[in-house]
Amino acid sequence: MSWIAQEDWQAAEADPLAPYAAGAIAHMNADHADALLLYCKAFSKAIDASSATMTGVDRYGFDMSAKTPEGPRPVRVAFDRPVRTPEEMRAMLVAMVKDARSRLT
Repeated sequence: MSWIAQEDWQAAEADPLAPYAAGAIAHMNADHADALLLYCKAFSKAIDASSATMTGVDRYGFDMSAKTPEGPRPVRVAFDRPVRTPEEMRAMLVAMVKDARSRLT
């Protein structure tokens, strides 16, 4: 990673959501497939997606794989601000699904 200065590398901190990411991803995929599709349609260019699976989450947002007529498509959705705890992540995802619903109705 030659494009990162040594002092920046040494000052970097681990993502605070890393210990909770796998559980959050499993929960979203098992219980909130409808919300994942709404996120695609409201916050990405994958508006023709028929389903989506969360594949990653970090303090800045989350990644999905959207099923589109052209095949699987990666999607990144950013949070409007960094989140640091599982509670903040949950609140952000709930607020975003409410926003997505209002944009699409």
